[in-house]
Amino acid sequence: MEDGITDELVATGVPKDRIVLAFHPPEIREHTGYGVL
Repeated sequence: MEDGITDELVATGVPKDRIVLAFHPPEIREHTGYGVL
């Protein structure tokens, strides 16, 4: 699910809570470990 650019962002120091997986609906985002917005 979060393979690709998200792994690269985390590897460069971007906190997971600052990354929003916008392709997931809000009710799913809260379970991803990433930002919810």
